Amino acid sequence: MARTIEEIKESMLRSYTENDVIQKKYRETSLVFSKTSLENIFFYVIAVMLWSVEVLFDRHEREVKEYIRQMRPHSLLWYVNKAKEFRYGSSLEKDTDTYSDIYLDADKNKKILSEEQIKALQIVKFAAAAESEGVVYLKAAKKGDGPDRSLNNEELAAFTRYIEEVKDAGVKVEIISRPADKLRIELDVYVNPMVINKDGKPLSASGTSVDDAIKNYISNLPFDGEYRNVDLVDALQVIDGVVIPELKGTWTSNDKKDEAPINAKEIPYSGYYVLDEEKSIINYFTYKDEIK
Repeated sequence: MARTIEEIKESMLRSYTENDVIQKKYRETSLVFSKTSLENIFFYVIAVMLWSVEVLFDRHEREVKEYIRQMRPHSLLWYVNKAKEFRYGSSLEKDTDTYSDIYLDADKNKKILSEEQIKALQIVKFAAAAESEGVVYLKAAKKGDGPDRSLNNEELAAFTRYIEEVKDAGVKVEIISRPADKLRIELDVYVNPMVINKDGKPLSASGTSVDDAIKNYISNLPFDGEYRNVDLVDALQVIDGVVIPELKGTWTSNDKKDEAPINAKEIPYSGYYVLDEEKSIINYFTYKDEIK
């Protein structure tokens, strides 16, 4: 960013007056120059010239960046970031893919949106993008822990229009914003009865139940992250009192697809999972060491 004329001039004067040779030349004469002195005028003229050059370089840099922005095809990460920048109830600046932070209050006075106000408008908190056969699939969800973090009809209509405005010309984007995929589990757990009871609850108040461990694993998956059977088993094996967690099977379903078994791994259609507690089956058995 270009310095001001005064900043450039002060920098030159400081270097000039601190030079040993210059100090000897002036000797006892003051090195504080008046506004009408030749030295002051000379430094001012040079400062203006340097300031003009810096301004031109700044302008050139902006033009180059804008040219690159317009010419470069957008990446999948760009679509993710643009999805999170969406502001519900706001319109884009004309002929741009960005929003203005300036708005008019009730008295028609210009105001600037605060960071908190902008965050409140940005309802898409989670997004992921993938490409298949020339189509960009963009998943979006709101913040929350419930089974449905999808955009409602009005939000989805506004978001869809926004993506149509900012996307690259000729690129087909399919937006996915759905309720959570359901994850059904069948599990046999062999437990130490001194730590966990027959219902899978820890006897200590500081202990962790199997149910909570499963929910924690699911909720801590990154948005559009890959679920893995082996990772679920690993999460259960570290629980104090769980001796053997034997996963019998896992299944997934959503509002677009009937239930199907998970073979080792699966990425949720909606981008996130919720445990199907009603249909999941967890059997608890007391583990006993064989006496030899």
